Amino acid sequence: MNTETIKQPNNNRSDLFRCRCVENICRSRHFPLALQALTIILLVLVLCDGFFGKQSNLENFAILGPFFLFFPIIVIFTVVFFGRIWCAICPFGAISAACERVGQGRQFPKRLKGPALILSLAVFVGIVWIFNRELGVRTIPFNAALFLAIWIVIAVAIGLIFKGRPFCRYICPLTLPLSLYSRVSPFELRADSTICKTCRSRDCLRGNQNVEGCPMDIDPASASGTSDCIYCMKCVKSCPLDNMKLYTRPFGRELIKVKRNRVLESIASISLVGIFPLMMAYMSIRGTLTDRPLEGFSQMLATVLSREMDRDIVHISSTILWVAVAIVLFSLASLVARKVLNIRFRQAFSIFGPPFLIVALLGNLMHAITHNILGDFGVPLTYLSSSFGVYFYHTPNIINTDIIAVISTVNRFNFLVAALLTGLVIYLVARNVDRKKALAATLPYIIFLIIMLFLVYNQRFAQFGLPYL
Repeated sequence: MNTETIKQPNNNRSDLFRCRCVENICRSRHFPLALQALTIILLVLVLCDGFFGKQSNLENFAILGPFFLFFPIIVIFTVVFFGRIWCAICPFGAISAACERVGQGRQFPKRLKGPALILSLAVFVGIVWIFNRELGVRTIPFNAALFLAIWIVIAVAIGLIFKGRPFCRYICPLTLPLSLYSRVSPFELRADSTICKTCRSRDCLRGNQNVEGCPMDIDPASASGTSDCIYCMKCVKSCPLDNMKLYTRPFGRELIKVKRNRVLESIASISLVGIFPLMMAYMSIRGTLTDRPLEGFSQMLATVLSREMDRDIVHISSTILWVAVAIVLFSLASLVARKVLNIRFRQAFSIFGPPFLIVALLGNLMHAITHNILGDFGVPLTYLSSSFGVYFYHTPNIINTDIIAVISTVNRFNFLVAALLTGLVIYLVARNVDRKKALAATLPYIIFLIIMLFLVYNQRFAQFGLPYL
C-alpha cells in the first residue's frame, strides 16, 4: 500500500464477524458474485435503453440510472458507510476480472501506474464535469450508452492483457475519488500481524485452489489503511488461520491518522473542492466579482479553440478556473506549513490534502439528499414504475415542498460546517507531525478555508439580495 498510518493500537474493539449473519454473508461463496450479476444486468438494461429506447433524458434509463441513481446516491452513500464496496460489485470491474482469467496475465508496468492515475483523474474531471455538455454523456441517452460501452471495451482489453485488477486500481475514473472517500468509512478489515507471522501459505494474498487472492494486492499483515480495500472478502474466505476481523471505527479516523499520502491523492481532493462547492456555487449565481476573470478566461479559451464563446465554453472555463484556484491556494498554504513544520513541501502537500475531501463529500451528500432523493426522485420513480406496466405520474419532489425548502436552507450552510470539520482534522494531522507547532501549521489552511468561505457566501449573498462584491 502507498499510505502509512499510525498502528491501530486497540485490539479490544468489537469484531462484527461475531454476528453470525454478517459472517455468513461475508463468507458466502455467493458474495459478491450475486451482486455483480445484478449490476451487470442493470448495465445491460442501461445500454439497451440508451441505444434503442426513447432519446429523452427523462424517459431513458441510460440517463436516469447512472446520473440520478448510480453516482449521486448509490456510490456516495455506500462509500461513506461501507468504503469501496461498490468496487467489489461494479459491473466493469467484474467484467475486467473475468477477462483476466483467460487473458495473458502480464503485470501492469510500474512506470505506467502514476500516469494512469493522472489520466483517470483527468477523465473524471474532464468528461464528467468539463466536457459533459458538449459530449452529452449526461443529457443524450445514446451518447451516455456509447460512453459506457467504450469503458466496457477498455475494461475487457485491460483484463485480457494484464492481471491484478489494473482497471480498478489505475484506469477507472472513479478510482481516486472512491479511494479518498473510503477513508471516512466506519468499517475496516484487519488482521493480527503476530498471527500472520506464523502463516506460511499467505493464501489471503496469493489465493488457493478454492479462493482467489486479494485482487488489490493488499497484504493484511501490513495493511494500514482502507483506501485500496474493496471488501470483496476474499482474504476472509481464504485465511487458513481465521485471522481476519471486521472492526468498526469512528467516521474519518483514517484522515487523521495518515502520515503520508500520494501527492496525486491531494491533487484529487483539492480538485474536488474546486468543483464542490466553488464551481457548483458559481453555476447558480451570477453578477459577482468572479464574473470578470471568468469572462476573460472564457474568451481566451474560445480563441485558443477557434470557436465562439458559448455556454459550453463558459462551463469548461469555470471548471478549469475553480480547480486551478483551489490548487494554487492550497499550494501556497502548504508552502507556509512546510516552513513551520520544517518538512518537505511534498510531504506537506500530501498529508494536508485529503482532509479537504470533507468539503466535497459533505457537498455531494447534501446534493444527493436535497436534489436526487427529495427534489427529483419522482422522475426516475415515474419512469421505473411505467417500465413495469404501472402508469402514473409522480411529481419530481417526493415530499412536501415546504420541507424541501427548509432542507435546502440548511444545505446552504453545509460548507460552513464542512470548513469547520476540515480545519479540525487538519489541526489533528498537524499534531501528529509536531504538537508544539500544530496550531501555527494549521493557520495557513484556515486562511485558505476562509477565502473559500468568502467566495461561496459572497455568491450566496447575491442570491438573497444581500450586499456582495
